[in-house]
Amino acid sequence: MTCVICKSGETQLGTATVTLEREGATVVIKGVPARVCKNCGEEYVEEAITARLLKTTDEAVRAGVQVDVRPYAAAQPLLVLLQHLPPCISRFLPFVPHLLPEHR
Repeated sequence: MTCVICKSGETQLGTATVTLEREGATVVIKGVPARVCKNCGEEYVEEAITARLLKTTDEAVRAGVQVDVRPYAAAQPLLVLLQHLPPCISRFLPFVPHLLPEHR
C-alpha cells in the first residue's frame, strides 16, 4: 500500500509501539503488528488489532492503572487472521474447531 502521509513510500509488514491515554491512564504496547512506511515510518494498525488495543486500555483503566508498558500478546494474530479469511476458506473453519477461540 502507498503511504497516505508521504505519498511516495510503500508499506511493509513490521511492528509499532502504540501509546494510548484514557482517563488518566497511559498504556504503552510494544511489538504491535503494523504496516510501516519504508520512506517516512508512518505506522498503520489494522482495525481488529486497534479494537483489541482499545479493549486492553479500557481494562487497564478499570483496574486503576496509571502507567503500563506491556508487549503485544503474540497468540492473538492467528485469531485476527482467522477472522479475515475470505468466505471460500472460512466456511471450512467448523471442521477445525481446535483453531477457534471457544475451544481453547
